[in-house]
Amino acid sequence: MIKHNLKPRLQSQSNAIISALALAWAESLRALHSTRIRTYLGAHNGGHLSITEIKTTLAALARAGFVSVENGWCLLERSATSLEESITRAKTSARKIRGARAVLFLLQAMPFIKAAAITGSVAFGNATKKSDVDVFCVAQERRIWTARAGALILSELFGRRTERSVRSGKDKLCFNYFATPDADIPVKNIASAHMFAEAIPFFGETEFRQFLAKNKWMKEFLSGPDDAAHTTPSAHLPGANGALVFIKTAIEKTLSGTFGGMVERACKTWQMARLSKKIAAGGDASHFAANDAVIALHHPRPKNKEVMKRYRQKMKDLGIFE
Repeated sequence: MIKHNLKPRLQSQSNAIISALALAWAESLRALHSTRIRTYLGAHNGGHLSITEIKTTLAALARAGFVSVENGWCLLERSATSLEESITRAKTSARKIRGARAVLFLLQAMPFIKAAAITGSVAFGNATKKSDVDVFCVAQERRIWTARAGALILSELFGRRTERSVRSGKDKLCFNYFATPDADIPVKNIASAHMFAEAIPFFGETEFRQFLAKNKWMKEFLSGPDDAAHTTPSAHLPGANGALVFIKTAIEKTLSGTFGGMVERACKTWQMARLSKKIAAGGDASHFAANDAVIALHHPRPKNKEVMKRYRQKMKDLGIFE
């Protein structure tokens, strides 16, 4: 526990908030707005703190010199550029969302993708100019490879794949995480749970929330309310479109039977051949998964693993333990 001169009632609350700031710090988010602290609180050390309790505890921590609070932004480590950098990254994240709007809108027509959400640094409001726009998709069972193939083809047509995005100057769309509704997520830790909690669904929100509800393991790490509003600017995200849903339904009907099964196997063979080459090229494959329930392509440097390493070290340095 951190040693400080706070009233006993604030001891556990202060440690919870400092732990939340440590997780944000591990994700390279040096300043965290007070309105987002609830989504970072760990269930094992935070409980369900109210907004009033968070503000009270932050004020006490600021007076004691453990954190800095400026215009609602909270900093665990103060520097001359940390606050300005965080605000700039939030604006960059919003710009990347606007730039990806057309492709995200048309993704609704891709077969067997039941829900899709922006994740990673863009969802966190922590994107740099070089950041990819990571997308997580909930795919229909027994059609996950077909779903991913459709997303890859769409991003290729719009020049959003790796090679073409570099040449065109556009932000890369990275479809690096697919899961079926009842999938067993392979990596279960606070960083993984927080990634899902901070995701910004842009269609199929009901299906996405159902997926989260089925993954009860997240409750072990997060204490934020289920209905917490996401604060990353997302006004420019596309809304649901009936015409695109109609197209999707027609394609799915065509691919629902034996022919669809053949297409699924062909898509899997094609993608596995490409993924096998990437794995053979080297890198850390500990968070890589490619099966009929989960396609998690966190390779060659799994960010989750790096975040958890920094988070645990920061917690140790602060005298707080998970």
